[in-house]
Amino acid sequence: MSASLPTTPVPSRPSTPTPDLEVNSALYKSLLYSVRSPGALTVDAASEKNIPLENNPHPLRMFMNDSAEYWVDSSSSLLRIKFPARLNLNGQYSRIGPYFNMPSTGLDVTVLKRARVQFELRPLHESDPLSSHYPQEALDCSARALDTVISHTFALLIRSSGCQIRSDPIHRSVPDPLR
Repeated sequence: MSASLPTTPVPSRPSTPTPDLEVNSALYKSLLYSVRSPGALTVDAASEKNIPLENNPHPLRMFMNDSAEYWVDSSSSLLRIKFPARLNLNGQYSRIGPYFNMPSTGLDVTVLKRARVQFELRPLHESDPLSSHYPQEALDCSARALDTVISHTFALLIRSSGCQIRSDPIHRSVPDPLR
C-alpha cells in the first residue's frame, strides 16, 4: 500500500552550530551519538522495504507465547525502533505512581512481579525547554518515528476496513490529505 500521511514538519536548523545551540552539552552529544548509532530510525530504516506493510502486523507465537500480533521488520523479526523522545510521566495514560508499584497497597507480591509501568512518549520538538541541547538530526529522527508509527497504523486501519484510497481527490477544491 503506497498511502502515507504527510510528514510532521520539523523546522530546519542551520547545519553549522549557532551560539543558541548547546553543542558541548552532555545531552547534545548523547542525542547525536544515539541517532548516529546502529539501530537508529534513519530514513532508510523507516522505509517500506524495511517495514513491509503486507507482512504487518504479524503473529509471533513461537517467540512470544501469545496470540497477539506484532510489527515485524523485513526478516519477520520483532520490529525495534530506536529514536529520541521525552517521557511524559504525568500523562493521561501513565501508570507509574506509588499506588501502582508499592507493596504497601495490599497487593500480593506475586501480582507485583507481573506489574508493568506505562508511560507516554513525546517526540522531541523545538518548543521543548531543553531544545537548545537538541541536534537537528535528533529532531528529525524523533519526528520520523512518530510519522512511521502513524502512517503504518493508518495504512493498517485502511487495509483492515477494506477501504480503497482514491488517487484523485473527490472534490477539486478539497486537497487530498494523502499527498
